Amino acid sequence: MAGFTDAEKNTLLTQTGEDLSGGTLVLQTEGEVEVATLGLSSDSGNALNTPSSGQATFKAMTQDDAATGGITSQFKMKNSGSTDLISGTVTATGGGGDLTLSTTTIAASGVVDDNTITISL
Repeated sequence: MAGFTDAEKNTLLTQTGEDLSGGTLVLQTEGEVEVATLGLSSDSGNALNTPSSGQATFKAMTQDDAATGGITSQFKMKNSGSTDLISGTVTATGGGGDLTLSTTTIAASGVVDDNTITISL
């Protein structure tokens, strides 16, 4: 894998945040069935806070008040036009997934709210 300076990583993350502005984070089952969808921020035209050292946290997301429910094992991040931009695995904290949650089991009609997601390059 190519090595990037932190400055270049920060530039890429800024662009990624702009691309995701107003989009969604969709949590899915292994079979790509939607479990919950959270809205990504469009504050200042960027879904991410200012990157530092090649990492950035997401700005506050809009929670899903009526999740479909299920066991989530993957995610997709989409832009405001619903185009898939980023995808990866979901595991419980400590499980080594690209995205970690406190639990991968989402209750039907449950509230899903996670504003502590960090993206790293």
